[in-house]
Formats: sequence, structure tokens, C-alpha cells
Amino acid sequence: RRREVVAAYTAAFANHDALQVPVERAGVESAWHLYILRIRSEALRINRDEVIEQLKGRNIGTSVHFIPIHLHKYYRDKYGYRPGDFPVAHSNYRRMISLPLHPGLSDADVGDVIEAVLGVASANAR
Repeated sequence: RRREVVAAYTAAFANHDALQVPVERAGVESAWHLYILRIRSEALRINRDEVIEQLKGRNIGTSVHFIPIHLHKYYRDKYGYRPGDFPVAHSNYRRMISLPLHPGLSDADVGDVIEAVLGVASANAR
């Protein structure tokens, strides 16, 4: 079921200028534990956090699962790391959201997520 949800998300988001879907490499089979959608911030008037808030306003819960290690308190305190110290990790972190993905999602649930994401992206396009 996860693969069906992933296929629906990817088909819906693949051609939107503000959205970057996960890459599937040939010969690699993902378990699809998460569906990480990247926001192309240059194509939107809002940032990732505002996208999350607007999706929440449309009853779609999202998460940010991959916080770079240098942003965790221990590493900030012990080594003095700052967000700009690892610009590639920080830039990607600021663009990523995890969409709902589990076997219990109905087709209607998947449609609601797609509609909300496309609605937020289109309403805030540059």
C-alpha cells in the first residue's frame, strides 16, 4: 500500500515547479518508510515552515524528520556548530517535509493530502 501512495504522490507532484519528489534509483527498492518532499523555495513566496502551517490549516499533518546533526543541542554546545557551518545539509533541511505515509491511508486520505499540497503550492507560487 505504501508503494501505491508513493506512486500517487509522485504522479501528482512531479511536474509542479515548487515541489521536488524523492528520487528512486534503478536497482534500489525503498521500503518507503517516509515520503520526503522537498520545497523549491525559489518557486514559492513562503518557506517550509509556512508550508507546514498552511497544510496544518487544511488538516494535513506533516513532520520534519531529518534535522542535521550539527543543529542538535549537544553538537552545538560541544563543538559550537552554527547552521551555516554545513550549508548543504542546512539548505536541504530547510526544504524537506515528510508527508503522511502509512498503509492505513485510504484513497480519499491520499487525495486530501495531494489536494492540500497542490493547493498550498499553487496559492503561494511566485
